[in-house]
Amino acid sequence: MAKSIASLVHELRQEINRLNQELDQARTEREQTERLPVPRDEVIARADQRIDHLAAHHEKEVRQALSASQSPIVPDHLVFPELIGGGIPGTTSRADISPCLMAWLFADQLKAKARELAKNLPDGIDQATRKQRLAEIDATIRRLETDKQLARDQLSAAGLQVF
Repeated sequence: MAKSIASLVHELRQEINRLNQELDQARTEREQTERLPVPRDEVIARADQRIDHLAAHHEKEVRQALSASQSPIVPDHLVFPELIGGGIPGTTSRADISPCLMAWLFADQLKAKARELAKNLPDGIDQATRKQRLAEIDATIRRLETDKQLARDQLSAAGLQVF
């Protein structure tokens, strides 16, 4: 027995509603996947790299600031302009070198503290897994959008209201 036009329209509209819900879920999943943290080991590695960079890259400036100061505790003597404004030459602002000094003097302790703090972080996903998941979600979104457009085209072809 053939379905009535009203029945077909009802089914198509239900299908469009279902597809809209699935699209919303897929988009939400995509946003959540983008916001997932990186793996704990990567956080630790990045922290170690940053500490090493601060200690090594600015060692000259730290030594100069320490040798020029009467007391390394006085903050005004532990500044230098080269680190302000992304290293823009000629800037008159002064940057605090305390982080560089701390990294230079206490690299091992800072790294140990970073590892300790990282234990409390949720473990994330690596870049390759994230990229794969996002590609799969994007493919699902494209498929759902195509299916939705086909259902809308069927309604439109029948001269019915498309919403």
